[in-house]
Amino acid sequence: MLKKSIVIFLLFLTSYMIFGADYLDELIIDLNSTSEVFCPVLCVSLPSFLLDEPVNKGFPKSNLFDFLNNLNLAHFSAITFISAAIVYPFDEYTAFTIAESFLTTAVFVGVVKFIVGRGRPYAENNPFVFKPFSFDEAYQSFPSGHSALSWAIFTPIAKRFGDVWYSVPVIFSAQRLWSNNHWLSDVMFGSSIGYYIGDVFYSTKSRE
Repeated sequence: MLKKSIVIFLLFLTSYMIFGADYLDELIIDLNSTSEVFCPVLCVSLPSFLLDEPVNKGFPKSNLFDFLNNLNLAHFSAITFISAAIVYPFDEYTAFTIAESFLTTAVFVGVVKFIVGRGRPYAENNPFVFKPFSFDEAYQSFPSGHSALSWAIFTPIAKRFGDVWYSVPVIFSAQRLWSNNHWLSDVMFGSSIGYYIGDVFYSTKSRE
């Protein structure tokens, strides 16, 4: 948890240095708009709790894209800033949205994972086993960080450069199911959080 906090702080500091103080106002505006995220996230994701066990049992297991299991916050940070750096010459605001969407999602998901302490499918056969405030990765299943972060990063990109970019987070999300790392509701909540934060932040900029 300490390492993750340090990484997030360094990312924020780096973002501040790159984009400048003017973007702090933009960040505050966007953070104030996060209340728009919760209703659609709940509406889309709550029913998925009913399908956790049947989907986990019926979803084919595979080692395809198994390397994604090894990605951590530092790797996603690198993906974020490489993506933002590539986008920056074309659209500075979209580049900033990628960074702030990732940082906001990372903080929110990290806190929820730690508080909820849900057991992963490979650790528990029951989707309703919880060990709150656990530092054990096996009990930080809800929500899916890989799903949330990939959607947070690539939603602004897809909004700006085309829907084909949604294929990246779709692969990340599906892989969490076939690798038996997450329950369906973990993936649905994670994906929804990342998508709607990216969407709301991007739309807020578009309205300015």
